[in-house]
Amino acid sequence: RQVFWAPRHTLLVADDGHVYTMGANTKGQLGTGASSSQCAEPTLVTGLQAHNVRTAAVGDDHNLVVTTQERMFAWGSNHCGQLGIGKV
Repeated sequence: RQVFWAPRHTLLVADDGHVYTMGANTKGQLGTGASSSQCAEPTLVTGLQAHNVRTAAVGDDHNLVVTTQERMFAWGSNHCGQLGIGKV
């Protein structure tokens, strides 16, 4: 349904609302829990399986998604406070 790309990683929102990521994972931006620094194949972000993602935005090393229930999730690098979690 939607493709979002950054310089080092890509995020896909499928028709069923599931999120897949691929590319560099140096800052945890893939959100898969994998310790590898790279992933060449689209990989399901299992932490979001219970949510129907409507849209997303990506930065150099972070991602944000919004669900159809109007919930927002963010992950990856927070070195400038871009995740909005109140601390850097």
